[in-house]
Amino acid sequence: MLTKRILDFIQSNQLLDFSRPILVSFSGGPDSVFLAHALKELAHITLIYFDHGLRSSDTDIAILKSQNLPYHSRKIPVKTYAQKKQISLEMSGRVWRYKMLLHYQKLLGISQVVTAHHQDDHIETFYLNLHRGQHFLGGIRAKKTFGIGHLSRPLLCITKSEILTHLNTPYSIDETNTDLTYQRNQWRQRILPTIETHYPQYRKTLTRHLQTVTEDEAFFDTYISPSMTSLQKTKTAIEWTYPADFATHAIAIQKREIAKFLGEHTSYDHIEILRKAILFGKIPALYTLPNGVLCDHLKNKLRLSWGHELQPIEYPTLHFPTTIRISIYKLSFSISKVGEGLNYDQIKGRTCSIRFRQKEDRLQLNRSPHSKRLKDFMIDKKIPRSERDRLPLFFVDNELVWIMGYYINDHYRITSETQEILRIEEVL
Repeated sequence: MLTKRILDFIQSNQLLDFSRPILVSFSGGPDSVFLAHALKELAHITLIYFDHGLRSSDTDIAILKSQNLPYHSRKIPVKTYAQKKQISLEMSGRVWRYKMLLHYQKLLGISQVVTAHHQDDHIETFYLNLHRGQHFLGGIRAKKTFGIGHLSRPLLCITKSEILTHLNTPYSIDETNTDLTYQRNQWRQRILPTIETHYPQYRKTLTRHLQTVTEDEAFFDTYISPSMTSLQKTKTAIEWTYPADFATHAIAIQKREIAKFLGEHTSYDHIEILRKAILFGKIPALYTLPNGVLCDHLKNKLRLSWGHELQPIEYPTLHFPTTIRISIYKLSFSISKVGEGLNYDQIKGRTCSIRFRQKEDRLQLNRSPHSKRLKDFMIDKKIPRSERDRLPLFFVDNELVWIMGYYINDHYRITSETQEILRIEEVL
């Protein structure tokens, strides 16, 4: 019965051609083992395993070899890449897996690639994207264009519990799946079970909704494809010359065109900022996206670039008024009698500096005599990892006084007795 549901899902969504070879992303876990067993009687399949280097791979390799199928194995530098790009291990692993899937797809000449994402993954992705402020909430697509062919997810029609119930062959367990420091695991183990307790039918209802959304997005894709022919890609940048008549497009089309350009960097706020930039020119010349990606708004085009290395820029002594550039920011400091800013009466005559964060930095909250690690403060404030090392920090005699957009030391706030104000403004 379960196999029939999977076959019906594959056929109704035109996911696979069983007369042609298939490349299966294999982890050794229950999902990928189940997928390999479901497909090996239907088509010629090759397994590809990626060692993330985060735990021993001995069990995974043993299970990989026990499948008695052609396979390839590759170690990927997940931890090193995460540290370099200042992203999570989860994101780093995802980036490298898909990068290597593209590599082996081309190397082996196998156009059909499949992953073992199931219905639970589908639902978790929807809620995670909702939580992160993603603009389009269609969950995981069953099929998408990928490299020289397509990437498909044939198990989106079944649940994790169904996989475990029907699986009667050894598989490995990834201990990180129970680690609640990962946001996905929090949803999987705590939040979604609570929802299911109160709304037992939510999976069925939501899955149907996501199917409708996916179909709608496929329809919209046919409209925006002509607009995306001007995309130009290099190893470190993507440029998109947007249509001259962009302003006449329906708002729904405008947003999807920008989302298509941004790819995985898409959120509602990013889309709206760039849409208004095209229509009204209201954007800084350089705009920062997640994971260290920069977006330039040039004449008639948008440009994404990455691979930027932060320079250790700092100004050990500031004299006011002044204007400085630190990283991508241009900041103006001026003395005023009115407006917003810092209490200059507390600052005058002391040594002022500005720089990026350092490991030992601490700050004070609510006039407390105790200090808090800056790292912990940034985590509590949910400041994206990609921003933490590039936020300007303002110090007075080595005391952290101001973090751009996030913090003012209470001792330096303006009061009714303040005579002079130090205004700090970003120059756009």
